[in-house]
Amino acid sequence: MKKLFQNKWFSYVVKYAFVVSAILYLLSCLTPFVHPKYFFGFTFLAIGFPLLLLVMLLWLVFYLFVNKKKSLLIVLMIVLGYKNIVSNIGFVFFKKETATTNQSKSIKLLSWNVRDIWLQEYCFKYWFCIF
Repeated sequence: MKKLFQNKWFSYVVKYAFVVSAILYLLSCLTPFVHPKYFFGFTFLAIGFPLLLLVMLLWLVFYLFVNKKKSLLIVLMIVLGYKNIVSNIGFVFFKKETATTNQSKSIKLLSWNVRDIWLQEYCFKYWFCIF
């Protein structure tokens, strides 16, 4: 691996790719704190957060072999995104008590209103609708 980094071009590409992905990841970690009304660009980063997290995990694996100190920096960055990780992936570290005591016997139902989906497509295609 060290021999590969002796090539300056490869070294610059790896460093530049890491810096860009780290900046994008850290900006996507700010999405719970920035309202889309004030800056809508963070919403696009919020959509891509799972992908950016995967990229940071790949960087972590890569730098575990190359540079241990930089891998600790990546772990710190991943920990900074704790709020997004919990909200996007659904890790629950601390179970909250709920007021409902009989949850095991309850049924949850999901319904999608797709009854007239073909009509909506027709309306968008021909710019008029008859309801």
